[in-house]
Amino acid sequence: MKACWEGYVETMGVATKISPREICDAPEHVVALVTVAGRARESDLPYEHTWGYVCKTDAGRLTFFRAHFDPKEARSKAAGLAD
Repeated sequence: MKACWEGYVETMGVATKISPREICDAPEHVVALVTVAGRARESDLPYEHTWGYVCKTDAGRLTFFRAHFDPKEARSKAAGLAD
């Protein structure tokens, strides 16, 4: 998970705002829709995008984590939830 977030920072720069939009329970996962905003590292242009994160925990530990650029894909395909 740490490597995933470090890759974001390397590519996009540091996010200035991370806002949870929705959290959905799925049969075996939790889906979090999260908007990330900031300024691009190289160009200093602003960005804002809502990601879909599919997560699973066991005994309070994160056992599965997958980021989806398309939040609808995270909800429907990865977690089996309807739109």
